[in-house]
Amino acid sequence: MSLLDEFLEFAPPGSAVTLAALACAESLTDAVAMAIYARVPIDHLTPEEFVSAFKYSGLTEPRNSEWNLSSALRKELVTANALAQGQKRAVHELLLSLGQDEKNRAKAGSEVPSYLFTDAGAVYHLAGAGRTEEALKYYSNASKGVLTGAQWLGAKLAEEQELSGAIPTGRIETTFLRALVLWREGQKGGRKTLVPKGGSNRPCLPRSCHFASHFRK
Repeated sequence: MSLLDEFLEFAPPGSAVTLAALACAESLTDAVAMAIYARVPIDHLTPEEFVSAFKYSGLTEPRNSEWNLSSALRKELVTANALAQGQKRAVHELLLSLGQDEKNRAKAGSEVPSYLFTDAGAVYHLAGAGRTEEALKYYSNASKGVLTGAQWLGAKLAEEQELSGAIPTGRIETTFLRALVLWREGQKGGRKTLVPKGGSNRPCLPRSCHFASHFRK
């Protein structure tokens, strides 16, 4: 039985949808978790009651002043598609708007998750909100400059969104970013390649040439 199934066995009705909404965020604070909960509430539970109880479930992970669902649970929820498309897009729009409001920067890490103020956070929620072409432009821009934590996070989130279907697989913008991060990390832990499904590396040849030419300039 999975972590999600174990939790839902004793959780009130509607919990799967609420957890799926929380999984839309890469990181959380109590304030943002309650704002998300308010959009997909469970009967007879206030936002404060739900968030407080859930943090005692053992299914969360601390992140300095922030927290999130455990990695295994969040991965399961991201691919489970428990949220209706409209609900999912509404949550992503909420998170995107929090990061775009300059007044929230002073609350970064305390009331609002810090990643929302990065390009990686913006692109993730643009794609989640269904604004795919805007998101791909952000992914393309994220490849520029020296390696940063935001680039690493962007590559990680791009892979997640390809697996969940939020963005198309094999697009040059995301393939290039992921390859760039691997190259700049020195491919620690052994050689890694980005090979399309099916095993053939032929479709990647033009991309590889473009990637290599970037560093010959």
